[in-house]
Amino acid sequence: MSQFSKIAFLFEPIISFFQVISLPIIIASIFYYLSVPLVNSLAKHKVNRTIGSTIVLIVIAVVITGLIALIPSLVDEGRNLINNWDSIWQNYQSRLQGFIKGDWYDQVDLVIQTFLTRFQDLSTFNWENIANSALTSLSSIVGTVTRVTIAIVTAPIILFYMLRDGYKLPGFLSQYLPTQIRQSTMQLIADMNKQISQYIRGQIIVAIAVAIMFVIGYSVIGLPYGAIIGVAAGFLNIIPYVGSFLAMIPAIIVAIVVGPVMIIQVLIVFAIEQTIESRVISPQVLGSNLAIHPVTIMLLLIAAGNLYGVAGVVFIIPIYAVLKVIFFHFFAWYKAVSGLYEDDDTDDELDEIDVAPFEEAVPEED
Repeated sequence: MSQFSKIAFLFEPIISFFQVISLPIIIASIFYYLSVPLVNSLAKHKVNRTIGSTIVLIVIAVVITGLIALIPSLVDEGRNLINNWDSIWQNYQSRLQGFIKGDWYDQVDLVIQTFLTRFQDLSTFNWENIANSALTSLSSIVGTVTRVTIAIVTAPIILFYMLRDGYKLPGFLSQYLPTQIRQSTMQLIADMNKQISQYIRGQIIVAIAVAIMFVIGYSVIGLPYGAIIGVAAGFLNIIPYVGSFLAMIPAIIVAIVVGPVMIIQVLIVFAIEQTIESRVISPQVLGSNLAIHPVTIMLLLIAAGNLYGVAGVVFIIPIYAVLKVIFFHFFAWYKAVSGLYEDDDTDDELDEIDVAPFEEAVPEED
């Protein structure tokens, strides 16, 4: 490790290269898993994959353009919510204090106010360090803008070739694998691909459905800032189990400010949304193929959030699902070659691993 630390600078260009190309690849991969079923369906109906990929890109462009047309109104509503948040919060505190009387509330409020006062004491700031940090942040912002611009330009190109030629990847990889492990390795890759595709596709579809349900529900009951809160709920729903409840916090605060009737209406909207999502949408879209216990998901989210922040919370579940597939395949191989499980007659799911073929493996039509 000491020797590697001395030559770490040699790897900085490689790391910078992957940092630049990772964002467009991630964006293209997300849209790929969302749209590849449509390309495969067109290919089954004798539509050339090049034409099918072009059609899908045009559809994606039209949808994104329509969403961008809605962004200005959402941005205005979000800006109004931010500008009015101080008054909303003060009204929330006064109403909550009116509902809940007691010395403990005054003590808690005193602690919060003391913390805020100390936090806002600008005289304790080291302005020289802040200026240096600002200059460093400026260069970081320029780099970030550059990477985002490159991603926006290159992601559609990468997506087009992934949609057109992605089904060829399994055959291309298999020719470089030794014949003795070729079949098992391709089975492993197929299962990993299935897990990733189902999770990405399912979570995004569920998130969009949740956003639509909340926006419609809040619009019906007349909740102020309901559109931006509903859209935020859809984004947060990408975090399993936790996202929807986090999105309820601003809705409840605004409802408390409006009045008791609005609180009941918001809770009814939330109950209806949760019922439809858990009983209809999630089982149909996600299914049970991930087979991850809810307690395991919560522990993963806690650990990943503490270690890697928002990125860890978003990516930990698919990473765990892939690692779980790798472990199952490795353990199945170990059972077969070790000879330690010959008398094990239990019905274990590792005895037989069902391998789903690649969804992308659709022959190209001439």
